[in-house]
Amino acid sequence: MTSPEPPAPDLPYVVPAAGPPGRSRRKVLHIGIDGVNAVDLLEHAATPHLDGLVAEGVIGVSQPYGPDVAAIESGPGWCTIATGVWPDRHGVVDNTFAGARLDAYPDWLTRLERADPGYSTYCITNWAPLGVPGGPGPVFSSAIDVNLAFEAMDVPGGYLAGDSTTTATTAGWLRDQDSDAHFVYIGNVDIVGHVFGSGPEVPIYIRAIEKTDRQVGALLAAVRDRPTYADEDWLVLVSTDHGHRPGGGHGGASEAERTVWLIAAGGDVPRGGGPGGPPQMVDAAATALAHLGVAIDPAWGLDGVPVGAAPSAERRRPEPYSTSPVGWVAEHVRAYLDSDGQDGHRYSGQDTLLLTTRGRRTGARRRTPLIYGRSGDAYVVVGSNGGHATHPAWYLNLVADPEVAVQVGAHRFTARARTAGPGERPALWALMAGQFGQYERYAATAGREIPVVVIEPA
Repeated sequence: MTSPEPPAPDLPYVVPAAGPPGRSRRKVLHIGIDGVNAVDLLEHAATPHLDGLVAEGVIGVSQPYGPDVAAIESGPGWCTIATGVWPDRHGVVDNTFAGARLDAYPDWLTRLERADPGYSTYCITNWAPLGVPGGPGPVFSSAIDVNLAFEAMDVPGGYLAGDSTTTATTAGWLRDQDSDAHFVYIGNVDIVGHVFGSGPEVPIYIRAIEKTDRQVGALLAAVRDRPTYADEDWLVLVSTDHGHRPGGGHGGASEAERTVWLIAAGGDVPRGGGPGGPPQMVDAAATALAHLGVAIDPAWGLDGVPVGAAPSAERRRPEPYSTSPVGWVAEHVRAYLDSDGQDGHRYSGQDTLLLTTRGRRTGARRRTPLIYGRSGDAYVVVGSNGGHATHPAWYLNLVADPEVAVQVGAHRFTARARTAGPGERPALWALMAGQFGQYERYAATAGREIPVVVIEPA
């Protein structure tokens, strides 16, 4: 039994009567579906439209990175898919988008516009960081000719209605307009996974995947209904950004959460994938651009390659964060990340956070676990360095660049760090020394004033 279609909300955007005319008989439709477990897609859900694309082309399933590179969240996932580079290049390592370098590594539609503004581009998204200016992101820039963006949670019916709206709008656009390159986002599967969990024991999650497959079918039917379809060469890409753990949610290091997939069909994509092997999530951008005849400039630094093409050299892997060479510190960080803060927040009787600074000499991102206290909305940490005579590296890094990222349990946020001034330091030192008595012993042996650092969320 299928769920009834929700009533479409009033459109939270204005659809132009027409976009710029297309210039190419080669066209791209890229469908992004949030939070679809690969096993559920391939084994448990009835997805005839997606199965048809796989039969015509190829699907690649992989676990490209773990929390040591970026949080298993939508921000890093969609930025990797859209830009064609790994998180250590585009800079988005969690949903705060702190450190984003999307000007240097733009989405592939923007890259297309920069290469040749004569192409006609279209994008529609209903997760705000993908397209709505003024907040985190946006991933897809204002350079796109028609960029329709809103937050589905702000419309009646949430993502269920939001996806119906974006699908209907895009189907009409595909059928009646002449754009060259298109991206459409569908988000309800992810919401269902968060609320109810995933897997064959969660029928509502399987039904959500099946509903999304019908929406994919509607988009494909709109392409085939184009009056010029017989003279066109369409490439279809479908991708997901992360999976879900069985109990719902994501962010940890389990295989189910880290597993992503990319389907490519049409154009020059050989059935089964060709000499390049199964596609990876980072290949979507290069595949779209190559299909449209855009030469990939090595200066762009893309990590992806066109699906079906044999890489000219060994493929670059994303670089993880730097962490301490001290074994127990590295293990603390690993446990914190792998469990999304459930294991590691409380450590040896103390509450701890993960502080990420950028190396003052290398620019590398460095994570450090630290005991913390609270002062109002701020977090307080101490640069004790175990009582050594020198300040810890993380403290020198934040003096050089006070913009930091923080994880407290499962909560991630950006912040600005500063050294406590003389008027506030005594009270904050007393707070932290009362929480962890070793600080007084460290102060006696260090031969320096141990800095107290105030971390203020952005």
